[in-house]
Amino acid sequence: EVKEAIETLRGKGPKDLTELCLALGSQMLILAGRAFKQEDARDTLYTAIDTGDAMMKFEQLVEAQGGERQAIMDPDLLPKAKIVQVYKAKEEGYVSSIQAEKIGWAARACDGGACGVLLHKKVGDSVEKGEVLAEIHTGDQASVKRVTALLEESFEISDRALTFPLIFSIIRPHP
Repeated sequence: EVKEAIETLRGKGPKDLTELCLALGSQMLILAGRAFKQEDARDTLYTAIDTGDAMMKFEQLVEAQGGERQAIMDPDLLPKAKIVQVYKAKEEGYVSSIQAEKIGWAARACDGGACGVLLHKKVGDSVEKGEVLAEIHTGDQASVKRVTALLEESFEISDRALTFPLIFSIIRPHP
């Protein structure tokens, strides 16, 4: 998540995360009175990314909270799990459902609480049998079995692609 956030602030993040950040950020600028139109707000955000101001602000926030600025400048310095185990698709098709709550439980299922799950596929993505759906990041091998069991309950593969909008609607406050 941190690496994706850093890449997005650098203008090189995933398209869906970038679009979500621009949509939410635009609404925040409008609500704060810093912009009056959606297009102007988005332009402000694009400028902050293009000039590096967005990344610089993130570095300042991390540093103010006691984090290391160097790890933000070079994400390879971020902590890494001892064990990385992949979870692969058992069939081909399209990801039709991912149970977010079970993914959350999977991320908490490790001994000592040090665990993470990195998703490689999203709902609507095509997948081949044996293709990586997720990675388990942990410090102990015993946790891999528990997390894998939860991941098996988390993904649903179907023979049809699903499409849906990234943002269904925007709820605006009453004037």
